Amino acid sequence: MDLTPYYGFEDDARHFHLTCRQALEPFGADCYPRFKRWCDEYFYLKHRGEPRGIGGIFFDDLNDGGFERCFGLLKSVGEHFLPGYLPVVERRRNLAYGERERDFQAYRRGRYVEFNLVYDRGTLFGLQSGGRAESILMSLPPRVTWRYDWKPIPRARRPGSTAISCAPGTGWARSTAKEEHGDAQAWKSGPEVSAIGLGCMGMTGIYGDPDEAESIATIHARSTSGST
Repeated sequence: MDLTPYYGFEDDARHFHLTCRQALEPFGADCYPRFKRWCDEYFYLKHRGEPRGIGGIFFDDLNDGGFERCFGLLKSVGEHFLPGYLPVVERRRNLAYGERERDFQAYRRGRYVEFNLVYDRGTLFGLQSGGRAESILMSLPPRVTWRYDWKPIPRARRPGSTAISCAPGTGWARSTAKEEHGDAQAWKSGPEVSAIGLGCMGMTGIYGDPDEAESIATIHARSTSGST
């Protein structure tokens, strides 16, 4: 059970990880940190040096303590999925979005595609064993983009849009948002602006009669590239 948001929020990440920890608490204090570390290591794009999302818990071939314990653990994780996810949806479902957010979503989806095709064990097994490619690849998003060496520029946008900055060592399930390793703050909240802005005086009519369509196109282009 892991979470890969396009736009991350600290309180969402903390809530999700607290729910994961609660699901595993009855089965030993070591379960959550062990399965969280496993998740951080598995959902990691080595060629990018980036985590895929904010992590969660991951385990495979569970066979520790007998069938009843393993089944109980698996059942508890399943029962905590909706409590972990639905509050996030409720908090964020009415947030406004436009082409800028959709464009960033398509860019972030590229990381999901890369993980699936390069690392995901289920996908690799299916393709390498001669499975039906059309079925195996149905999990890939229908709209996705890549850009050459593109790096998000901090600007006035929804907090956490540079989701790739999320550090796998973040102690989300702690009572505070302190990091386990280093001082890097992932999923920053609060507005940021770009170092270089866009001057719009020429679009106001002060220096002549501006072309409205060209002005709108320019604003959209600069917004997409990161200027505010």
